[in-house]
Amino acid sequence: MCFKMAVVRSLVKERNSLLSALRLIRSYHNYTCAITHQHSVLLPRQSRYTSLFTRRNIWSSRQDDLTRALSDAEKIVGYPTSFLNLRYLLNDEISNIAMYMKRFAMSKHPMLSTARGFVSDENHTMQTRGLLVLLISKASRPCLKSDWNTDQELVADIHSSQRQLADITETIHTANLVHTGIVNLSNISSSSKSYQDDMEFGNKMAVLSGDFLLANACTGLAELKDTEVVQMISDVIGHLMEGEFLKMTFNDDNLNLDFWNELVFKCKGSLMANSCKAALKIVAHSTELQEKAFEFGKNIACAHQLKEDLQALHEHKSSTILYIAPVILSSNRTEVKQLLNQIFSEENTEKLEQLHQELKGMVAEEETMAQMKKLSSFYGKKALESLHVFPESEAKQALVNIANSCTYQG
Repeated sequence: MCFKMAVVRSLVKERNSLLSALRLIRSYHNYTCAITHQHSVLLPRQSRYTSLFTRRNIWSSRQDDLTRALSDAEKIVGYPTSFLNLRYLLNDEISNIAMYMKRFAMSKHPMLSTARGFVSDENHTMQTRGLLVLLISKASRPCLKSDWNTDQELVADIHSSQRQLADITETIHTANLVHTGIVNLSNISSSSKSYQDDMEFGNKMAVLSGDFLLANACTGLAELKDTEVVQMISDVIGHLMEGEFLKMTFNDDNLNLDFWNELVFKCKGSLMANSCKAALKIVAHSTELQEKAFEFGKNIACAHQLKEDLQALHEHKSSTILYIAPVILSSNRTEVKQLLNQIFSEENTEKLEQLHQELKGMVAEEETMAQMKKLSSFYGKKALESLHVFPESEAKQALVNIANSCTYQG
């Protein structure tokens, strides 16, 4: 009990320190939000097609079934997941970055929006990748080999190394968000000199701060002293980078579900699947259990991405991301193919907006929605099937609830 209280006190102390370190960002948060909404910038054509997920990528900011499932699950793992990756953010380097961010507070650089996302909407900010790692760790606890004595290092049936892995998972995700906020300077060559300077400075900050977080994550990986786990998570970092390049190479020739599956796995699924698998590997669970954890992470990522894709289709934006599932599922229709060819070849911004609005109307048909529901159900069932080998528990039920809430019910 004393050990648990000491852990909680330490985490509370770290959380307070983090809030102090980020006070500078919050001090001008509301003002920059107003500026950003009043002076929105239409991004160049290429950059509008290179974002599969929202910049914050926090899964949900609305009180829907998924948000409630995540909130309930958070109560099971021992402490709020908002404590995750604090030790990688609480340092002088990150505080210095916050100071430098004053320089481009009004520049509308994507990194500023990313940073703002971590300190706003506090009621709905849940670090879900780390939460899944903690839940799968807790759900697998009854399966732990009897000769693997960890009683001194368990808090809420979760080993300290598994909590550290959850920290690392969130840190890698954060670093990737920062890195993908880099602006293509060649697309703003016609902008003012001051605007170009702001974007260049923001890019430098994004590269350095993202690299710093990755370096800390790699240091944490080394502390786990498990080469197989290091290899798994190293593969994840490689997949995240490959996913960004995949976005740049897609065209009407590879606009199919195979491409979508590969893209979702590398941009999202690999981190979740390999982190869940590594959480079980690090405490010597069976290979079968590790593979089931991997399958759960992989399929839950696909199920949730389908839900995100549908949401993206109904968002009030001038452009549509062309490699979301509804577009791909409709791409075999002649009229959709012709429209996609026009979009790929069109350079005029105003004309592109009109074509995108037309595309939204074409793909949001009953037949496509039925295909979406069928595909979502497939991945949801696969995720649930992978949980059958885990004993019944609160943690397992929480994972089941999350899987069900990720499945499209439209």
